Amino acid sequence: MVMDDESRLLVTECYSVTAFDTTTEMTPESSSAYPTTNPVKMEPGGHPADQDVVIRKSSAIEVELELLEPMWSGAIREENPEASEEQLQTLIDVKLDDVGNLIPLRNQAEKKFKDDCQMMDRIHENLTQILEQLRAKAVNDLTVRIEDYQARLLIKDWESSRLPIFETHYQEATRAWYKPCEDPLVHDFSSIMNNFAKLIAQFEYERSIRPSIQSVHKPDHTDPQSSHTSGPSAHVANTCTQMTFEPFRGDLTDPETLVKFAKWKRSWFQWVQELESKPNFNPNVLFKRLKESVTGPALALISKHPANVMKSYQRALDELIDLYEDPIQVAGYCIRNGTMSAGSPTEHVKAIKESMSALHNMRKVYESEKIDMYNFALIASFVSAMPLDLQAQWSSFKAKKKQEYGLMRESALHVGNSLPPWNAGMVENYETFNVWLNLQTQSSRTGRTRTGMSSTSAIYQESRSKNTNCFICGPESKDHHLTRCSQGLAMSLRTWRETCRRSSVCSKCVQPLKSGHKCNVKCRLCCGRRKEVDHHILMCPMSQFRTGPLEDGHETSEPVRKRSAHEERRTAKRSTEGTKRAKSDRSHASRYNKKRTI
Repeated sequence: MVMDDESRLLVTECYSVTAFDTTTEMTPESSSAYPTTNPVKMEPGGHPADQDVVIRKSSAIEVELELLEPMWSGAIREENPEASEEQLQTLIDVKLDDVGNLIPLRNQAEKKFKDDCQMMDRIHENLTQILEQLRAKAVNDLTVRIEDYQARLLIKDWESSRLPIFETHYQEATRAWYKPCEDPLVHDFSSIMNNFAKLIAQFEYERSIRPSIQSVHKPDHTDPQSSHTSGPSAHVANTCTQMTFEPFRGDLTDPETLVKFAKWKRSWFQWVQELESKPNFNPNVLFKRLKESVTGPALALISKHPANVMKSYQRALDELIDLYEDPIQVAGYCIRNGTMSAGSPTEHVKAIKESMSALHNMRKVYESEKIDMYNFALIASFVSAMPLDLQAQWSSFKAKKKQEYGLMRESALHVGNSLPPWNAGMVENYETFNVWLNLQTQSSRTGRTRTGMSSTSAIYQESRSKNTNCFICGPESKDHHLTRCSQGLAMSLRTWRETCRRSSVCSKCVQPLKSGHKCNVKCRLCCGRRKEVDHHILMCPMSQFRTGPLEDGHETSEPVRKRSAHEERRTAKRSTEGTKRAKSDRSHASRYNKKRTI
């Protein structure tokens, strides 16, 4: 039997109703009301069969795949630029098939993970309240044992039962991630783990400063089966004593961090080698032991990795090596101390010299431990953190040294000697950098600016630094400088002088007018060549930002004023006398020419 369009529409509506309304009991009479060739299969209780739910779910997955197809298509094309169109389409189809299987798994795992996150938030809130109550009491208060006992119970429950389930659901969700971008659950998981690590560290600190808690939880070393090892950090303590070396904290503000990490790394690999030689060695415990052997920032760095994944150990170890074997990371603390200091240029250069001296001494210690300080990269990082004016001075110093070396090399070639070609390492080293710092110290002591500007330029720079706001627009002009004022750029020279007079400032240097004020500042665009009339750069005809004429449509250097009647009569008399004299000269010349011709 062939169905028409109306029958097919009714069948579709029937499927949609049965897929959503699964609680309504359907009778044979009601089910036969729809003319369909494939009747819906009913269960004994009157509910539709699972086939309709599967159809509805498959249609939702198809819609999701249609939205994901452009994303995966672009990602696969970027990864395989040399593949043909047929090969790309095959890869896209295979990937979409895998994604279709991952979507339902991801939805289920993500729902469990979100529920675990809410539970973790509640536990964190309870621990935070207990910590606040603990901090509110005195150090010698004996009642702090109550809060300590509550905190230990919550932390023990979190570590033993809640955390493994939370990590398992996180791993299930990350394995089922089906989009070609970063999984958003990674940030949530890392944030929760970091928050708990900080909170537990705060509890440990409060216990360390309270003798009443220490006396209760002091371990009994005479009894190996002591019951005092049941705290949340007891397992960590026992493991650390078995390792026979101190945990690594990883504080980048400590100048000896690289040396401590090198010693910890050697001890760690020796301990792992001994552990692997045992018959019952389980490689899955390495990541857990690694977390027990570090504290502080180092522990926070690797806590984001899941515990029950084989690759977590290697990834965490690689992160520790990348961070704590890079001298630039440790040197950054000294660099910030040297480049962020406030004060005069002399104090600034002095702080940089002290920081560079500390780095130089640090490098000697590292070289004794066979750690390369990357001399070139260290100086480059230090220079990049300096202020812009010092960076410009350092660049000029390097260019001068390069030019001097080029001349020296040419002179050596003339006499038959050869010098190696220029390389940046000839300047990017501690010795040369220290010489440049000494030169900066000497120049700052002279009291003159390093750029060697003239007195007029210095006055202009001072006026520019003091007059950051536009006095034409008023105090609300914090978003633009005077030289970029739209009203000032459209003013005439006369209006500008009147405005400066009302504001009691000089029309040339924009400094406050005082008794005996003599201004010799010239415009830095035309340098006073505009008919020898000094003016502010705002009024310079050579400025490309001007939007209006200087005066009544004429580019005049002086304002045009109206002449009096007496001046008009004198001008007319002079022009009349000049005209008569010119006529007399012409008549005399014509008579002389006629005589010569005759």
